[in-house]
Amino acid sequence: MLTNPGASSDDGVAPPEKIVMVRGGIERYLRTFPDGGYWRGANYLFDRRFEQRPPDAPAGAAPLGNCAACLAPCDEYRGKFACSEKDCRVPVIVCARCRDPVFKDPKLRPDLAKRLKCRLCREDYAGARATPLPACVLKGAPDLAVEKAPPKKTLAPPRKYKAPKPPSSILFVGNLPLTCERSEVLDALSLDRTATKVVWLVDKQSQLFYGSALVHCADVKTAARLLAKPKRVRGRKLRVGFGPAATPADDDAGPGPVHDGPRPPCGGAPPESRVFGKKRVREEEHGAGA
Repeated sequence: MLTNPGASSDDGVAPPEKIVMVRGGIERYLRTFPDGGYWRGANYLFDRRFEQRPPDAPAGAAPLGNCAACLAPCDEYRGKFACSEKDCRVPVIVCARCRDPVFKDPKLRPDLAKRLKCRLCREDYAGARATPLPACVLKGAPDLAVEKAPPKKTLAPPRKYKAPKPPSSILFVGNLPLTCERSEVLDALSLDRTATKVVWLVDKQSQLFYGSALVHCADVKTAARLLAKPKRVRGRKLRVGFGPAATPADDDAGPGPVHDGPRPPCGGAPPESRVFGKKRVREEEHGAGA
């Protein structure tokens, strides 16, 4: 949720202004904005780190959550506790003072579990009832109640056969994680970090990275060798194939700025960029001055 810095509620926390989808997830957002940006609180993780916080966030910030047993301020999820309501059972936060005795003596867990309630159940869904219903629900959605004849099945047109691309020293690498780094891609392909150029492919309209790149190998033989065995980055199987035969030409306006960071571009259209077919690309060149 993006908050409005100019407004604040009774507890000092800015209310949500709107809800948006963060491209690349909270992990990439916090790496892009180490101070947290508009993010407040902690991001729960499904590993031993438990939660992720902005590395440069100001110290002493008050927790946004509360213990489901004693209502003390707390934002650490430990112990896999859940709401005691039968029809709810959502995960809840329990403070250290309430959960530590249970960790020492598991026999106390049933008594604690009976007292746990999430905020919605504790307030008897007051916030949910205050939310206005959509107009289609209030009007009974008459257009949805009418039974319509099922659409006729149509056969999809046959796919056009695409001839395989000729061997090239440039590889197309797809299905990359949106938060991947240049070093991860080159290590997965067993290529030299200092002498290999990577071209991040971005969307033509939004100028955002969508998980594909072009990797320039030393020669065609090296590129062909990389197609033999499947490669993975963070557990994702990469789609590797031959790319274009040569580097795309620059625009008439001249070459655009070269993205020399260790990660793909994460937002904002650049003033100038290079063009590859119908897709805009930004290059990341290393060792260009060698």
